[in-house]
Amino acid sequence: MTKFLLCLLMVTLCACNTATPNNPTNSPMPNESTAPVKKEYNIPSFKSEAVNNWKGLSYTYNESLEKVLVNDDDTLSSIATTSGIKLSQGTTIDISFSAYSSDITELIFNINGPTINYQKVLTIDENKTTYQFDFEYNEATDYDAIISFSINKGKVILGDLEVSSNNKSYGIRANQEGYLKEDFKTATLAQYGGDIYYLKDANTDEIKYRGRFLNPKEDKKSGEYNYFLDFSDFKEEGEYYLETEFGSQSYPFKINDDVYKNAYDKAIRFLTSQRCGTNLSEEQFGAFAHTKCHDVDSKLYTTLSDTYIDTRGGWHDAGDYGRYVQTGVKALTGVLLAQLINPSSADDLNIPESSNGIPDILDEARQEIEWLSKMQKSNGYVYRKVTTKDFPSLIMPEDDDATLYLLSESTLTTSSFVGAISLASIVYEQYDKDYASLLKERALKGYEAIKANSLKAIESNPDGFTSGDYLDKNEADERFFAYAGIYALTKDDEALKLAKNLYYKEDLKGSDAASVKDYGLYLLLANVKHDSFYEDMLKEVTDKAYSSIYYLRDNNYPYPYTSYTWGSNMHVAEDMFNLEMAYLFTGNKAFLNYASYELNYLLGQNCLGICFETGVGFYSPNIYHHRIAYLKDGVTDGALVGGVDQNLSDGINDDRINDETPIAKRYSMTFASYSTNEVAIHYNGAYILALSFLQGLTNR
Repeated sequence: MTKFLLCLLMVTLCACNTATPNNPTNSPMPNESTAPVKKEYNIPSFKSEAVNNWKGLSYTYNESLEKVLVNDDDTLSSIATTSGIKLSQGTTIDISFSAYSSDITELIFNINGPTINYQKVLTIDENKTTYQFDFEYNEATDYDAIISFSINKGKVILGDLEVSSNNKSYGIRANQEGYLKEDFKTATLAQYGGDIYYLKDANTDEIKYRGRFLNPKEDKKSGEYNYFLDFSDFKEEGEYYLETEFGSQSYPFKINDDVYKNAYDKAIRFLTSQRCGTNLSEEQFGAFAHTKCHDVDSKLYTTLSDTYIDTRGGWHDAGDYGRYVQTGVKALTGVLLAQLINPSSADDLNIPESSNGIPDILDEARQEIEWLSKMQKSNGYVYRKVTTKDFPSLIMPEDDDATLYLLSESTLTTSSFVGAISLASIVYEQYDKDYASLLKERALKGYEAIKANSLKAIESNPDGFTSGDYLDKNEADERFFAYAGIYALTKDDEALKLAKNLYYKEDLKGSDAASVKDYGLYLLLANVKHDSFYEDMLKEVTDKAYSSIYYLRDNNYPYPYTSYTWGSNMHVAEDMFNLEMAYLFTGNKAFLNYASYELNYLLGQNCLGICFETGVGFYSPNIYHHRIAYLKDGVTDGALVGGVDQNLSDGINDDRINDETPIAKRYSMTFASYSTNEVAIHYNGAYILALSFLQGLTNR
């Protein structure tokens, strides 16, 4: 029987796939003065109310999760399902179960319905016997059949009931990639399934584990009455699927110590597929292959200038071909922190620079670093974006020959640049000291520029522009990130003072699309001494982690918020990172456990039953909002789609998704639904960072 206790991951923090390079003295990793302070944190486990869904005769379960039926009367009594198996014309049903009794008892097995009464009368004795039956239903009327077991006075033990049909149902929502052997392994049943589930070997169909459904819940967000599964104490490596007593299954998944490598590597390669100004070969990217694009200078957008500047390179932002500093910084920072905290040596991801002796993740990051560096002016300020005036039509990037415009600099984008490039200098110090030194110069130049100016919001698009805007009314989080980055890089006391002043006097919430506050928190927690500032930041991180945990434990899907906004999947990844920070700076592995639980949502444990990373799992988006994907009728692997948007922000309102759709199911796997089904580099950056902690567990 499932022991519904919190499963702690017995791991230690070290490198992913390789030995960790020696950290330089200025690396923002916990040192002696900033190492985790061991504290007692009372982390709640989930609710553990097990269900008895069969109605009628009272019954219990023994240690082997067999039903114990006891009837003290001479009257025939039954246990019956409230709903059983769905029958339609041509349905074939296979039933098996075991039974035994200390007495000689008569057991009557029935499948009942308006036009059917399938019955078997069995004599049960002390010898445990497995019974198997099958029948075919050929009536024109569809309905749910009811299954019952009836006994006269006596006791019968029933076990391993399995009712399966040729109408496959995938009502169990599980992580479709799988679980680490020591991981917190959970799933959700989205429909009635009896009391018991089985974990089966995907190759032999042998039952390897039995569990009880837990926490029955009416879930208004999903429009379901659902149940929770916890099989954390099963740790045997292999490939499996979950199944209810009535045949509803999960998609297959794996359990092993390297189960997330596939998802992690593909998420990095997606960024390569977003490169601008690079020939992408068909051998490497299949349908996403294209020749060099946007290989021209950009026109500086002012009323008086006719200046053109080289802004080649970087990553296309999303399903269009714009390049934006705010989202580029967010994506890049996620990648850099992933490599800093959970380094990978993988040099074989089949990107253009593979096998050059540098981890591919850093080769890819450098593409964006160099583009961002081109966006910096000689006075240290950083331009906002490079786009055409309007979003391009449905054309390939190499055919997008409209004028590229370089839009005005801002202190907000300069601040975000400073934070990211400071971090880049720290990371590359371990691999290329000269390059790290150059990046340090660029970061310091930007730092001096923002110190000379006060806070202000980013400007909106000028008249005549309809390309992406990424408006941000609050620059404080970017400034905080910049000062934290400079302090981590240089230990400059002034930068620390500026960061502290912002922390206590300004709202650091930031924009929903590109907030960088958490990155600043990490850089400071990893570098400042254990003073009151450190304690206040740590309390903020752990309070937020607790808030997520208390919400998660009351719900059967691992989504940590009460609402679903544009980019909801990215926000799940951001919450994962906060939980992972709580783990890093308290040493309490329970926080990391809940982060792995939230990953289950992204990879399939959601009410849609979708793995939200393309090309991963059994059922993932095969259509999404992206011009190349639309034109080539293909999918690039490793892209995290935006996810559920309860506000239907793209205006989609049709038979598939509308105001009547439960809010947790407002996702449309169509090209038109850009608010739910677009892919974007900053989605992937947040996801890569969150996933790196779990991929990195292999060698910890």
